[in-house]
Amino acid sequence: MYKEIQDLISQALKAGDTRKLNTLRLIKSEFLLAEKNKVEITDSVEIKILSKMITQRQDSIEQYKKANRFDLVQKEEEEIAIIKQYLPEQPSEEFLKNYIRKCIDGYKESADSIISNGTTYSLSMKDMKPIMNIVKEKYDFPIVGKLVSEVLKEYV
Repeated sequence: MYKEIQDLISQALKAGDTRKLNTLRLIKSEFLLAEKNKVEITDSVEIKILSKMITQRQDSIEQYKKANRFDLVQKEEEEIAIIKQYLPEQPSEEFLKNYIRKCIDGYKESADSIISNGTTYSLSMKDMKPIMNIVKEKYDFPIVGKLVSEVLKEYV
């Protein structure tokens, strides 16, 4: 997406779609800022940037609703819809939970194999970080941390 952004901006400009044009320019500026901070722009980084932009807008929507600024709520919702077009399809929450359960089971099995006296490893919330790292190798979405915590609590 990072390489295509200028073409997308040109297309929005030609089409006269100012909301899309402005949103694409915001996306481009976020990518440029990351690049300026010496971050290599990979697919994973693009997803993080776009997800962060969505989260920021969702937070703004909450604030605007409290202030009865529904004109600004609509603007933010339109920007979210545009940004989501450039995010890859995210797996469902249930799919992620099942994947997390498999990772936890694998983590527990490997811990059990390390303990040689026949006892089984007892999971705790201290295991959240290594399990999260395993899950994020394949699915690095903002919601993953929350889901790992929820699923791990089922085991503890």
